[in-house]
Amino acid sequence: MLIRRLLALLALLVTLDSALAQTAAFAGLAYGANPRIVDATLVDRGYEFEGEFGGGGQTLRLYRDEMLDHPILVSPLFDQHDRLEMVAVFFYIDGTDIQARDATLIRLHHGLKSALTNRYGAPSMSTDLAHVDGKVDDSPIREGEYLARHLWFTMNSIFRGSPEGVELQIRGARESGLPGGLARHGYIGPDDLLITLAYVGDPSSGSSGADTNLDDL
Repeated sequence: MLIRRLLALLALLVTLDSALAQTAAFAGLAYGANPRIVDATLVDRGYEFEGEFGGGGQTLRLYRDEMLDHPILVSPLFDQHDRLEMVAVFFYIDGTDIQARDATLIRLHHGLKSALTNRYGAPSMSTDLAHVDGKVDDSPIREGEYLARHLWFTMNSIFRGSPEGVELQIRGARESGLPGGLARHGYIGPDDLLITLAYVGDPSSGSSGADTNLDDL
């Protein structure tokens, strides 16, 4: 029995560590790039600079575009040495019309998860979006929990304390820390949702993951 459990654990670790064999990056950005290079790269690829906004205890430099026919905001984040270490992509979903909100959420979640799985393989850890007949179970929002969360991180990087990979998460917009002024009506409604796609890498690597970029949807 013990041997069987050890074998099962070993198989799980191997699966998790091989789930993301290559570097994952966004929009051709190289981890470690300085703000000037990041800005030039995003503008060259068609992203429109939106401005700088305070949120979540930090200043976000945001760029606007579309993905999967939905508006997105892209925020590059840097370490203390002004080296790129993360790119966050935000899909804001207005909750005024719950039926329309749920239809949009289901479509975007399916499209993003499918695209990420095609590029990086099955997620290393996954909590799927619960929905029946087009209606999303949003009860986890009331507890401050995720509606869905998928991770493409290697166990090796997690053990090092610096996860490198991709995270796709869905949560209530009010819990996100995103500036309220960026919401559709200038404030965050109680039923508004936010999909966040986060690319995290080693700022000392200079790796761009050129063959695995995800900004062409």
